[in-house]
Amino acid sequence: MFIFKQWFIAFRKKQSFSVPLAMDGFQIIPPPAGRFFADPFVIENERKNYIFFEDYRLRTRKGVISCIEIDEQGNCTEPQTILEKEYHLAYPFLLKTEQGIFMIPDTSANNTIELYEAVKFPDQWVLKRVLMSGFKASDSTIYPYNGKVWLFTNAMNSCEPAGKGELCVFYADSLFGEWKPHRCNPVNQDPRTARPAGNIFLHDGKIIRPSQNCSLEYGASVMVNEITRLTETEYVEQQLFEIGPEWYQNNRRLHTYNSNNHWEVIDGLIDIVDVFKPVRWLSSYWFRCYK
Repeated sequence: MFIFKQWFIAFRKKQSFSVPLAMDGFQIIPPPAGRFFADPFVIENERKNYIFFEDYRLRTRKGVISCIEIDEQGNCTEPQTILEKEYHLAYPFLLKTEQGIFMIPDTSANNTIELYEAVKFPDQWVLKRVLMSGFKASDSTIYPYNGKVWLFTNAMNSCEPAGKGELCVFYADSLFGEWKPHRCNPVNQDPRTARPAGNIFLHDGKIIRPSQNCSLEYGASVMVNEITRLTETEYVEQQLFEIGPEWYQNNRRLHTYNSNNHWEVIDGLIDIVDVFKPVRWLSSYWFRCYK
């Protein structure tokens, strides 16, 4: 009754990517009571770095997208809400192109995959396009490769436990082109590696894809995989190593890993004692029923 499972985010200066990945030196950003932070993404714009993340509020029982600015010394600003909808938002995937800065938050609660554009970065965003609709897809992640834009997403159905799903891939000639399903969809049905856990990136000529290990429980750890074959008709990947929650005392889970040229960001979950949790739940019930 008085235990709140609170997700938090953490950051550190960018270190060389290694196999396996060393996990020392992370600094935690603790959320306020009744909230949790998760799914961090980091982006640089005009020589400033920002962390975008899911900011879940127990009172409303939904997440919004918030961001903080982080300076070279690791000092952070207060969280600022930059996108809120009537439905839950999470996993703010970010993409910077010549056309602008775009975000694809997790809008699976609305059965859509939505593309937003920054009209004034970092705090003003407009819906640019609904990329797909009519099905529940989580943690959509874009990766430009070999002249096409590839969209990786975790396709869910109502019969599956939370967190588990199938990895589906779509491709288009551009971000605003016609999306076509991969011939081998779903390309991955393994609960250890199907669900995306952050940006896909290139390391030593290898395409690295982080994924959530949901085989035992949702977001237990991050599996790091290498995509060895990606064409319109073929998809092959192999597991490299696992990043567990042991880097922090009493940490129970870890389900996101991202980085840019300056910072690395992850998340975790701890049990905290919250004597006001029953009050927060009652307040949440009242808010949802009578708002």
